[in-house]
Formats: sequence, C-alpha cells, structure tokens
Amino acid sequence: MKNNIRLYKIISAKAAVMILTLVMLMAVTPASALAAAIANMHTFWEADRLQFRFSFNTTGNATEAGIAFTSRIGELEFRQPVWSSCGTVGFSLSRADASELWTLGKTYNWLAFMTVNGQYIESPRQVLDTQRWTVEADNSEYEPHIRIKTIMERINGFNPQSVVVHHAAEHTDASLSRAIKSRRNIHHMVEGQYVVLHLPHHIWVQIDNPKEKIDAIDFMYKAQLELLGRSEPFMPHKLLYLTNYHEPAFMYMASDHCGFSLDGAEYALQMWRQNGFPSWGIGHEIGHYMEIFGTGMLHEAHSGESWSNILNIYSFYKLGHYEWARAYVSQYASQYYGADGRYSRFEGRDFDTLRHNERSASILEANTHIFVKLPVLLIDYYGWDGMRRFFTNMSDDFANGSVASPHMQNRIDYKVTALSLAYGMDLSALFDHWTLPPSNAARARIAHLPPERIIAASYGIRIP
Repeated sequence: MKNNIRLYKIISAKAAVMILTLVMLMAVTPASALAAAIANMHTFWEADRLQFRFSFNTTGNATEAGIAFTSRIGELEFRQPVWSSCGTVGFSLSRADASELWTLGKTYNWLAFMTVNGQYIESPRQVLDTQRWTVEADNSEYEPHIRIKTIMERINGFNPQSVVVHHAAEHTDASLSRAIKSRRNIHHMVEGQYVVLHLPHHIWVQIDNPKEKIDAIDFMYKAQLELLGRSEPFMPHKLLYLTNYHEPAFMYMASDHCGFSLDGAEYALQMWRQNGFPSWGIGHEIGHYMEIFGTGMLHEAHSGESWSNILNIYSFYKLGHYEWARAYVSQYASQYYGADGRYSRFEGRDFDTLRHNERSASILEANTHIFVKLPVLLIDYYGWDGMRRFFTNMSDDFANGSVASPHMQNRIDYKVTALSLAYGMDLSALFDHWTLPPSNAARARIAHLPPERIIAASYGIRIP
C-alpha cells in the first residue's frame, strides 16, 4: 500500500454541528448539565503529517478536570482534555502511521464526542454527528503553514495569502529585518525551532533583531520542557504566539495558540527593550501551555495561575535572571508579602483574611501570584532538583494515562504527595497553613518522610 494518503470528507451524516448534553456526576458540580457544540471537522497536511481538527464551544462547567473531547476514526481513538470554553482540538499522524491504520480507498466513520473521566455517558438526548471519510492517494503538495494561517484567519480575519512565515534559521537578524520591513501590507510571522511569532507590522519595524527575539522565546520554551523532563515538544505542531486585534485580555493562552492584545504586544516590546530579555507575560502563557499539554493539570487545585509562574521562573533562571524574576513576583504581589520580601508569613489583616475567610480557595485561584510564594521558598531553600522531579514525575503520569480528578480534594492530595515525594520531605504542614489541607490518606502516604522545618518556622508552625 502506498504511504502517500489523504482523507477526503464525502458525506456529512448529520449537520456539521453536534450538541452533547451530559449530566455531570461530580461532587463539585452535582447534577449540572454540560453542553458542547462541535463544528468544522476537517483534515489537512502540515509538515508531512496528517492533521485532524474540529472547533468546539461549551457551556456549563466544561473546564472542570476530567472533561475531554474524543475523536474516533476506525479503531483509532484520541482524547484531549478541555481547559477552555472554546477553541480547536484534534490530533495528527505521520504518513507512515496513517498508512498502517487505514486502507487506501476505504471509507471510515469519524466520530467526535465528549467524555467525562474517560467515560462516554449514554443519553437519548445526545445527537452524534458522524463524518464519512475515504482514504485516497495524495499526489499534491501540501501547504506547510495551513494550520497557522487558518488560525490567523479565524482570529483576525486575515486572508491566508496575506500571511508570510519567515524561517528564522534561514536568516541573520539583518536579512530577516529587511525581509519584514520591505513588505508593509503583509502580515509577517517568524518561525523558530518551537514557536511561531506574529506581531503587527508597526511593531516589527521597531525591531532590528527579530531572529534574536524568536531565539530567546524558543529558549524559554525549551527550558520549560526541560523542567518537565522532556527534550521534545508535547504537541506535533509549533506553538503559535499571535497578536489578537480583537482581544481585550492583555495576554492569554487558548487551546491552539497564545496571544497578545495590541496593547499587550506593545508592552511586551517595551519591557524587552527596558530589561534586555523577554517580558514576564510571554513565559507565563507558555507555562500554561506546558501545564495543559505536558501535565494534564493533574495537580491544579485553586492555584492555576501560580504554577505557570514556576515554569516561567525556571525560564528566567536558565536565562540567568532568576533574581529578577523572583523580585518581579514579589513586587507584583507585594500586598501579600512580608516586609523583607523573603519569608512567606502574611502580615496583618491580609493573611488573616486569606486563612479564615471561607472563600480563601477562590482568592488563591483568582490571584496570579499569591500561591507562588510557597514553591518559590522550596526552590530558595532546597533548589530546583525537587521541583524538576515533581514536574517530570507528573508529566510521566499524564503521559501514562492519568487524568486530573474531578474532585478538588484528590487534586490537592496529588499536589501535596507528589511535591513531598519529589523533595523528600513531608510538606503537609505547609499546605495546612495555606488552607489546602491533604486528606488523612494522603498524609499516610508521606508520613515516612521527615517533616519540612525551615519554611515551617518562617510561618510560625511548630513541628514536633
């Protein structure tokens, strides 16, 4: 059988959108309904890989852990966790792998549906849409950047023909700068080893070293991969970092790209010029990307904005700017820090409010920097080795099929036990102090470890 294949959609069994209504059997959202709309199921070639993609929109608590979209084509099944209310999901295969799975000339059903904790919940109200695809020989050339251009068209309305992608590896800073500045009516993107960067033309023309810029962002990406114990990306495609002309959020991460607003892109350039290295927000959003696709968010419990900062701080550590990053975090959340900026004892009413207010978990979840202090202190006193083991072990767990529990307590337990085992110390007293107490079962799993004492003393915790 030929290795050159392509899938063509020939029949849409139902409408291009399917609605799934599920009853969530989770303690955190009892009896609440979840609905999803799926559309634009399509395939295309990119960099010699066959890509399968569909768009989705969700309502209800679709971003709770344990919710995933699943694609099934023949006997192949692919699952991707849902961490946003809308976006694009899918999977890819090499030509050789696709040829092994499917027979030339044969037609297959492509199902796309939602699962809860890996289980498809049967319901007579569900309407499954089935796309019919047939495998035919592919004798045409493929567009290597069609995915990037498709996203740019969806986000900003750009005609794909007006988008040009420059390969940084083929340029010097001078030649790349000339190529960008010479064509004003084109939307320029620069492709590095791991990241593809888009900026508006009026920002590109202010940059004389675009190759150096993408190399620095690639370095941050690679550093975060290293913290997760990986040398290769988790996804088959490069991370697209674009400027969103319609987005009010300063910087953000979506399911298929990271983005700046126009103001965010201007600010990123300003900070880069001021400091001489990438702005904080660039690495923060890459950290979200690494957490979602590299760890499955197995550990997230009221601290989703904090842990991406730890990945980001590691980027700056590898860049040689750890103290700057640490000071940035401390200054940015100074109202939550002690006067010396080092010890994590919250002073006065702020800490009392955090510890005793019944909404303390919500405060932790909403504040970008508040919880980051605890892992930063672990790094200060005990180094990066334990943190690297924590992220690497978690990435391995996710790669081996673990999924984040829908129950918040289970995720707290995972975080406490995994971090304690990685550092070789019982950290339960510290998490008690942060109003994220582990269960008795989790305490028993780490009871053989010596208790952590130095940070506990700074909190005023008495350890027997």
